[in-house]
Amino acid sequence: MKKQLNFTLVIIVLIMAGCQQDRKAILDQIETEPGLQEVYGLDSIKSPLRKVIRQSDIELQVKNVFKATSSIEKTTVLLNGIVEESSYSSNLQLSKEILYTEDSLLQLSTYIPTSTLRLRVPQQNLDSLLSALPSLAQHISYRNIRQSDATFAFIENGLKKQLNTTTADKINIKKADDAVVAASFGENSINNLIENLKIDDKVAYSTVSIQLTQPGIVERQIISNTTAALQTPFTTSMKGSLGTGLNIAKTVLIFLISLWPLMLIVVLYFILKKQKLGFAWIKSLK
Repeated sequence: MKKQLNFTLVIIVLIMAGCQQDRKAILDQIETEPGLQEVYGLDSIKSPLRKVIRQSDIELQVKNVFKATSSIEKTTVLLNGIVEESSYSSNLQLSKEILYTEDSLLQLSTYIPTSTLRLRVPQQNLDSLLSALPSLAQHISYRNIRQSDATFAFIENGLKKQLNTTTADKINIKKADDAVVAASFGENSINNLIENLKIDDKVAYSTVSIQLTQPGIVERQIISNTTAALQTPFTTSMKGSLGTGLNIAKTVLIFLISLWPLMLIVVLYFILKKQKLGFAWIKSLK
C-alpha cells in the first residue's frame, strides 16, 4: 500500500513538472492579454463587469407585523425576486386574571408578534426594495448594506479550472493510478466551475434579511372562574349541615336508648332513696 502511494505521488509530481510549461504559458497569456482588465472591469472599482455581491440586513418596527410581512412578500414577487424564508410568531409576554363576576374572570394577555424574512431579489432591484421598506415602518432599528468584490476569486477559480482541465487532458492513462490522478484533476476543475457559478448567482441575486416587530398586543377574554364553579352552593351546604346534625341527633338518641337498663337503675335508686327519706320524716313526727 505504501509503495502504491509513493508511486502515485511520483506520478503527480512528474505530471505537475510536465505541466509547468503549460501553466507558465497560461499565465504569460493572461499577463500579456491586452483586454484582461477590460473584461473583468479591473480598470475601475465601479465597473459593472466586476463580480460585486450585495447583501442587506434591516430591522423594522411596524404597526401590524402580519400585514407588513404580506406586503413585503408581494413586493418581492413584483421585483422578480423570491422569498427564501418567511416565519411569523406571536410570543406570550404576560398573562393576568382579574375577578370579573362571581363565576367569571377577565384574562389579560400581552403578545409580541415578530416576523423573519430572507429574500433574494435581482441586484438591480435591491435599491427599489430597500426604498419601499421605510414606508411600512414606524421605527427603523438598523439597516446594513454590504458589498463584497468577488472578482479576483472568480478569476482565480477560472485560472485553476483551465489549468486542471489542461493537466487532466495531458495525462496518458495507462494504469489505474493514472486514471485516479486524471479524475482528481477533473474533479478539481468541476469544483472551480461550481464555485464560479455560485459567485455568479450571488452577484445576480442580492440577499436581504428582514426582521419585523411591533408593540405588544393586549388581548382581553372572559373565562370561567373554575375555583368558584367548584365551590358548593350555600343552600346545598346548609341542607347538608342540617342532614348531618339530624344524623348526629339520631345517633345520640339511639345511644341513649341503648342505656335504658342503667337509666332504670338510676330511677329506681332515686325512688327508693326518696321513700327512705319519707319514712324517716314520718318517724320523726311521731
